[in-house]
Amino acid sequence: MAEPDTSLLRDPQTFRNPYPVYAALRPHSPLQVSRSSWILLSYEHVRAALADPDRFSSNVRASDNPVFRDSPLIFDDPPRHTQIRRIMTKAFTPRRVAEAEPWIREIADGLLDAIGTGVVDFQLGYCDPLPVFVIARMMGIPTDRVRDFKQWSEDRAFVIYNARGERTPELISAERGAQAINEWFSALVDTRSQNPGTDLISALVTAEVEGDHLEPAEVVGACCVLLSAGNLTTTRLIGNMLRIFADDAELWATVRSDPSSIPLFVEEIMRLEAPVQTPIRKTTCAVEMAGKVIPGGSFVTIGIGAANHDNAVFDQPDAVEVGRDTPHLAFGHGIHFCLGAALARLEARVAFEALADRLDHLSLVSATREDSGLGHRGHSQILMRLQEQ
Repeated sequence: MAEPDTSLLRDPQTFRNPYPVYAALRPHSPLQVSRSSWILLSYEHVRAALADPDRFSSNVRASDNPVFRDSPLIFDDPPRHTQIRRIMTKAFTPRRVAEAEPWIREIADGLLDAIGTGVVDFQLGYCDPLPVFVIARMMGIPTDRVRDFKQWSEDRAFVIYNARGERTPELISAERGAQAINEWFSALVDTRSQNPGTDLISALVTAEVEGDHLEPAEVVGACCVLLSAGNLTTTRLIGNMLRIFADDAELWATVRSDPSSIPLFVEEIMRLEAPVQTPIRKTTCAVEMAGKVIPGGSFVTIGIGAANHDNAVFDQPDAVEVGRDTPHLAFGHGIHFCLGAALARLEARVAFEALADRLDHLSLVSATREDSGLGHRGHSQILMRLQEQ
């Protein structure tokens, strides 16, 4: 077998559409990409790593990356991960999510009322603000800071993926943004500790399981994680869905004729264009996979996007086929399965129920993808033409 060309993973052309490169490199998985880093590209390997926190650790909070330090749950291992998740689950309940549906629909309708006519940027006017308005209301924080919230969330993501690189002006600016959101929530958590209400932050402050509770810094970190997830993952999911429907009139006609199919489309498009593509783990010991040995202490990129396009598991992996039998890995797997998955699914469903009520066809003008790396899949702009009603 020819030696794989790992430079393809750093090619800006690959950022635009990584799946052909993933397919070409998948037979080499696990693949060493540098002296101390590897990538997993098959469904079998990715699922196994996600299910094995003992050997593929998420705990990088002791590093000098400020976002790693300030992100409990995501970058924790058991036993603390187990304790934090139990406490957060008690606050972030299925009932709290289910009760949000009527007012999420109000938010969606209000955004569509305000979006105007002519050529409209739906990413800016609908996909971006809907999830942040939702999580802001759940957390009891003002929606007039939406642009700050989005920028701070983008800053946190930039620091996650770039803190080990050169100290560029962009990185320094992003670190300031990550610090700003941390300080903002620190003040807010202190206030809610003194005077708790019925919002999600108050629930996190007061939640207790068997005498265990979150420390104030952990509540702050949890708030940063929840707000960032609403900005960066659900917005990308809704945008990716919109782009796919706008590109395929037949799919959109199916949704409009049968809105009950929307949850199936949510799952399939999560698989097809997972908003989070490449989480990172660190091996705690030498791990053998497919006859190769990943040394202990290696950084391992978990190729969720690649796994979800593995043709050994998914027939016609680049096509939209609702109702697939094999579960996708876009929400993760194992102990780190996304805590907000139910909310993301609800928001996406409601967003497209609202659109289906209003638009008999989607007239796409242009769409611009985010092409800054392999970490995420989303759009920076989706221009559509709306006619006067």
